[in-house]
Amino acid sequence: MFDYALARNYAKAGIGLGGVILKQSLYPGGLLGRLLDGAGVVLDFGCGEGLLTNLLARRLPRTRFIGIDLDADKIRAAISCRANDRTEFHAGTFFGHGTRGASAVIFNDVLHHLPPDRQLAALQHAADCLDEDGLIILKEVDPADRIDVRHTTFWDSRLYPKDPLRFSPPAEWVGRMQGLGFRLLGSTVVRHPWVASRTLMWFVRRPKLAGFTPPLPTPAAEPARAVLVTGATGFIGEWLVRRLLASGIDDQTVRVDLITRDPRNVPADVAAHASVRIFRGDLTDEGFADSLTGPYDAVFHLAASVDYFGGSKVYENNLRATTHLLVACQRWQPARLIYTSTMGALDRGRWDFARTSLTESSPNHPTSPYGRAKVEEEARVRASGLNWTIVRIPWCYGPGMAESHHVRNLLNRVRLGSAVCRLHWPGRVSMVEVREAARQIAALVGNSRTFRETFFLAEDEPVAIGQLFAEMGRSIGRLSAGSICLPRWFWRILRLGLPLAPFQLKCLLTDALVVSTQKARGFGVAVPARPGHWLLPLARYNSNQLFPSRRCAPALITGAAGGIGTCLLRQLYGLGYPLILLDRNETVLLHQSRVYSARSWTIDLADPSLAEKLRATFPSRLPWPALVINNAGVGWRGYSWDCPAADCQQVIAVNALAPALIANFFLRESPAAVVVVNIASTAAFQPLPYMAAYAAAKSFILSFSLALHAEVRAVGRSDQVLTVVPSGTETGFQVAAGVKTNAKERLLSPHQVAAAIVGALARRRSLLFIGRRARTMRLAASVIPLGWQARLWEKLMGRLR
Repeated sequence: MFDYALARNYAKAGIGLGGVILKQSLYPGGLLGRLLDGAGVVLDFGCGEGLLTNLLARRLPRTRFIGIDLDADKIRAAISCRANDRTEFHAGTFFGHGTRGASAVIFNDVLHHLPPDRQLAALQHAADCLDEDGLIILKEVDPADRIDVRHTTFWDSRLYPKDPLRFSPPAEWVGRMQGLGFRLLGSTVVRHPWVASRTLMWFVRRPKLAGFTPPLPTPAAEPARAVLVTGATGFIGEWLVRRLLASGIDDQTVRVDLITRDPRNVPADVAAHASVRIFRGDLTDEGFADSLTGPYDAVFHLAASVDYFGGSKVYENNLRATTHLLVACQRWQPARLIYTSTMGALDRGRWDFARTSLTESSPNHPTSPYGRAKVEEEARVRASGLNWTIVRIPWCYGPGMAESHHVRNLLNRVRLGSAVCRLHWPGRVSMVEVREAARQIAALVGNSRTFRETFFLAEDEPVAIGQLFAEMGRSIGRLSAGSICLPRWFWRILRLGLPLAPFQLKCLLTDALVVSTQKARGFGVAVPARPGHWLLPLARYNSNQLFPSRRCAPALITGAAGGIGTCLLRQLYGLGYPLILLDRNETVLLHQSRVYSARSWTIDLADPSLAEKLRATFPSRLPWPALVINNAGVGWRGYSWDCPAADCQQVIAVNALAPALIANFFLRESPAAVVVVNIASTAAFQPLPYMAAYAAAKSFILSFSLALHAEVRAVGRSDQVLTVVPSGTETGFQVAAGVKTNAKERLLSPHQVAAAIVGALARRRSLLFIGRRARTMRLAASVIPLGWQARLWEKLMGRLR
């Protein structure tokens, strides 16, 4: 992150230019910008000369930044270089700063200057300053990094000779933050030739599954049954525990005993539940399983170190934990032991070209220590003499998934535009959604047909990996994903080298990851088919983890009930934005609000009192949006003099007046910078007989929006105005407006238009043409005489439209 203009300002303020350039290069600007994208108020405790604060303020103009430092001289330098009017600096101790409801607090090379008790007090004070979902960003020195310790000690002991330097290991910071109710969201080591405190960690108070889980029910009576769950804080484990607490087993309530290495990893609502008992320990430790009380009606064994590239330690730890649990189960004799395995216990041999699906009797060829451990564990479960059921899980996806797991890892590759993810790979994979997996696993206790049986738990229809990439792209506006289809002969040639190819490439080219669900169906275990837009919950969860501050940046969409509006809301939902949906179709709007956890406002934008209703609604009933998309549109075809007055007024109001009023209202009243998107049309470039009012209204919004952008830019405001001109798009507009369509005409899909808009917003564009036709019609309008245009379009509209 480098800002030459800001560096020059600091040089004028008397700060050495070389030092400013060096410090700027040390800051992980891309990462910090991602973490704070959408934040409302950010506090920088110990900001020094305010260089980082001002850098971030210039990058995130909508966010209000407050920097505090003890050194008054440094604060004066920070003020002299202030980035904008939403940035402020104060001299004094941050312990005396009383801001409440902030989105994030930054400690950049600060806390190691404080003794341990004051470090904890500083973190507690930061927590007090944050809202309920707040973020704490901590950049510190790892004592294990000896070069960093020596380098930082050398400089800090000279710059701050009175400060006692106290470096704490990352695990200690994690423990402190967990004690304050925060969880580690991520960490990294900042790589730079100039060694300086380079360990960066960020913590959030927001629960991992916030927004995806309903409140847990309060038990009405003493639980009738008792179960033990290992791996209860893992991906599938947490959903299983919630399922058991919400629905019980066979309509009977249950007491759930959990095993965890650290009770602070148990979600607060689960830990506080009256039917939950937490046992702290590790099944790999000799004798720990003996401390568990029992007896249990069912034991669910999900705990495992899921590391496909780990060494022998993964194999040994997983096998030891399962062995210890089986010994304890011999004492308890539970009615059912449910053991979750993986299709990685089978995998494929070198000469297996995956022409058939994996079945329960397929030979074992595990390609990882994790898979080899599962093979041995399955064998020990079968030999235990217990009432066991072994469930093999394929690729599992959904909210709560770790970033290193297959599907989420690929989703992030799609997000970053990986070239590999652009190919439509023919290999297929079997999958199951995590909530459905938890439901099916919980139901196995009462399913006598699965007694001492092994089977795969998966959706019947596998997914081509190219199709998986495409669905990921649709969820986040990356339509290039999975879009390159190569001829079949090309894939056939590549498959000739499969015996020499690594297993990962075999999975991309063949059905190596496809399993049979026939046996499971015979037991009555049937996973429903995937619904539409099935990856959106995972995309939303992934964005919540990567962009934790976007929860403060609502997106308002007009015309959200169909067409481009619906595609926009899905993509923005997948990108982590809170949604405010406007439309006059109340039925559709309420449905969308439930599905996408959105706020809604049923309103006809042609209402003459729109301006008054906006003032009455924001912010008293709906929050101020960070993004406003004027998408609603309506048309009418026919002779202008035949158009009823009400229809004519509606066409002009919805397409021209309403977008202008909405844009002006938010640019004038919003307390922070706002992004306004106005969607025009290629009809704006020429007079359009038979749709005269519509074309004139779109011509107005095109001209108005471009002028608005120029005004915003002229006065130096941080707001953004984007004007969008899409080519013909396949929506319900044509039918509603009575416009004929040409079967040979290639219209854009609303997904394409929505994705182009989302991409333009990320690049801070001011004018966007979507599709070749939009540019062609703009060029034609500039060269064809105006008098000819009306006659030309009268013939075209009369014949084709």
